[in-house]
Amino acid sequence: MLAAHSTGTLHEARDLLALESGPATPKVDVRAAVFREGRILLVKEPGEGGWSLPGGWADVGESPSEAAARETLEESGYRVRPLRLLAAYDRDRHGHPPIPYHVYKLVFLCQVLNETPSPDVDTD
Repeated sequence: MLAAHSTGTLHEARDLLALESGPATPKVDVRAAVFREGRILLVKEPGEGGWSLPGGWADVGESPSEAAARETLEESGYRVRPLRLLAAYDRDRHGHPPIPYHVYKLVFLCQVLNETPSPDVDTD
C-alpha cells in the first residue's frame, strides 16, 4: 500500500519501514506563526514552489514549543519565543496526500526576539 501511494519503489518503501520499530505512534510537526507590523513570516524549502510557516519535526526529548523555536531559527534566522499554542491538527483529517506516518501538527504563536536574522538558514 505504501509503494502504491508514493513516488518511490517497493524497495524504497520497505527500506523506509525498516527504520521504524516499536509501536506506531504519531509524529509531531510544529509550526511557528510569527507576525510583525501586519506581516507574517514565511519560508520556502529549496527547490519547492510553495511558502509555509517555519517549522518541522519535534525531536525526541524536546518540547513542541522548543521545537518551534529551534525550527524557526534554523529556517529563517530569527530567534523567537513561543507565546501560546494556536492550533492542533490531525494531518490525516485535512485532505493532505497520504504519507507513511500519522502526524499531529501544532501551530504556535511566536514573538520575534532579534531584529536582524542570522544569515545561516536552511531555506530560501
